[in-house]
Amino acid sequence: MPDKQPIRIKDLYPGFTDKQLAEAETKLRRFVRVMAEIYEERNAIKDLTADHRSPKIPNERSTPTNQPS
Repeated sequence: MPDKQPIRIKDLYPGFTDKQLAEAETKLRRFVRVMAEIYEERNAIKDLTADHRSPKIPNERSTPTNQPS
C-alpha cells in the first residue's frame, strides 16, 4: 500500500503556470489565516461568557427595596 502524499496546489490545478500557482497559494494561505482568526475569536468570546451563569454583578441587589421617601 503506497504512502499517502500531501495534496499540492499543483495537483489541484495542473494547468496553472508557476505564476498562477504562486497566486493560488498566496490566496489559500490568506484564506486559512482568516479562518483561523475567526475560529480563535469565536473561542475567545465563548471563554469570556462560559462562566457567567447570572448577569448579576456580585453584591448587586436584583430588586430595589421599597423604602418610603
